Amino acid sequence: MAIMLLLFSLLLWLNVHNHIQCSSSITIDLATITIPEHTAVNHLLVSLSNMLHKTTKTSYHFLQPNSDPQRYFKLDSKTGELRTAIDLDREQICQNSNNQHYHHHYSSCKFHLKIFEVSNQTLIHIPIIITDVNDNQPHFPYPLSTITPHISENSPLQSKLFIEQANDRDELDYHRLTYRLIIQGNPSDFPFELETPDILNVDTNSLTSLTDPNRLALVLKQTLDREKIDNYNCTIVVIDTAKHEAFLYVRIIVDDVNDCSPSFEYDKYSVQIAENIPVNTTLVQVHAKDDDIGQNAKIFYSLTDASKQYENQFAIENTSGVITLKSKLDYEQRTSYIFYIEAKDSGNEPRSSHTLVNITLIDVNDVAPQIQIRFLPEINYNNIDLVEIEENYPKEKFFAQIIVTDRDTGLGGQVKLSFVSNTETNTNTDNDNDSFRLYQIDNSTYLLNRSKTFDSEQQQWHRLTFYAEDLDPKQPLSTTKTLIIRVIDVNDNEPVFLQSQYILSIDENNSMNETLTRIEAYDPDSADNGYISYSLETSNDTVP
Repeated sequence: MAIMLLLFSLLLWLNVHNHIQCSSSITIDLATITIPEHTAVNHLLVSLSNMLHKTTKTSYHFLQPNSDPQRYFKLDSKTGELRTAIDLDREQICQNSNNQHYHHHYSSCKFHLKIFEVSNQTLIHIPIIITDVNDNQPHFPYPLSTITPHISENSPLQSKLFIEQANDRDELDYHRLTYRLIIQGNPSDFPFELETPDILNVDTNSLTSLTDPNRLALVLKQTLDREKIDNYNCTIVVIDTAKHEAFLYVRIIVDDVNDCSPSFEYDKYSVQIAENIPVNTTLVQVHAKDDDIGQNAKIFYSLTDASKQYENQFAIENTSGVITLKSKLDYEQRTSYIFYIEAKDSGNEPRSSHTLVNITLIDVNDVAPQIQIRFLPEINYNNIDLVEIEENYPKEKFFAQIIVTDRDTGLGGQVKLSFVSNTETNTNTDNDNDSFRLYQIDNSTYLLNRSKTFDSEQQQWHRLTFYAEDLDPKQPLSTTKTLIIRVIDVNDNEPVFLQSQYILSIDENNSMNETLTRIEAYDPDSADNGYISYSLETSNDTVP
């Protein structure tokens, strides 16, 4: 373990060293840090001071304060030590998330941290991958882990009882679950075999790998006679690669007479719709047929029990199979829906079948950009819209970080930031468009500094209006945010006498405490800095 950490540190050092030696850029990309989930809290990931060979005083700061990465990682602002802040549960952090600071795709759970080193104004990119640990038990999506499917006694051989597969929150195990069938009673009397769509003739006592992510089935291999046996009991065991098990108890009821099940035209219905379509819009119509006649051929459609969670979003007309939208959709919240529709006939012993419906949303540009402003620690501000800066603050040094985001995708999610400077002062109005500068350091982050030296005596108040607009060519959306800057006076002016010399003539018998003249001076500084006190300097010189 020590050798691996040494090699990893060497790779990080080489990466940083190459950037420092070969580039004048203020951006440094560190090598990817890979850690398993549930790594110990306070585990050291990297020491930036050591990596950058920093010997002078500096400080380090996240460029995404109060964001998701700071929930999971902590940064020592003095040493640049980056450590884990909490127990990292990969499934809780990464699955089903749209957070902009990390990327999740299949087995990848990746953070992109941005850290700013102040003394050299260096932006440091640190990719962190959290790898999966097999720490979750598989489970079937059925209440009480029990199902009771029905089958007609005159069902033909190869008839299938479809069962929704088990789920496992561990990414590595999603396609690595194996199934085993345990039969209650005499195995020779059990007429079903466990089957996956791609593997036939499975031995009921052997392990079977599931390669299709949607279906599992019990296949009829022997003819049925309800009068002899009216039910069969078995247990389906699912096992992941760490030997975690889950059980589904199956009680198969043999029905009489109604021997034809509804059959869907398609095993899968796929639909693409815009996220902003109106409620009550028809999305798709599923259709199944039944070779029986009369009531046994009358079909009713519904969501399966395992898909009832979607009944607030979608409705299906029970006789026509028309699926309509019940509530508004939002691509930024969810990009697709997959659920099952059941077709059930109306016989005394109804039969059913299932089809999969996959609804994919198409993003529309419906979210305006957002502007966030962050200030350096030494900057004083009462709220995010009013900041106070001393007039001697270095004009070359940035004092604010502006982050623009847009939850839309494509060009609608790309944002350009600019500002219009409207300046207000105590005595006049100055159209000060060139007094501030924005520096773009990546697609979403800008730095703000002053292009001219502050002077509170000339101008005490500044109003900046930031304008962010996405790049959608058809219907761009925009937003504005105002920042008010108050320039704080420092004592940078000396008092000045109104006259450089005062010449007085007095009588030798002048009375004591009599006013001879009034001496006045002024100081352009404000408040206490402009308050003047007077005193006489003693001198041995005499006036001739």
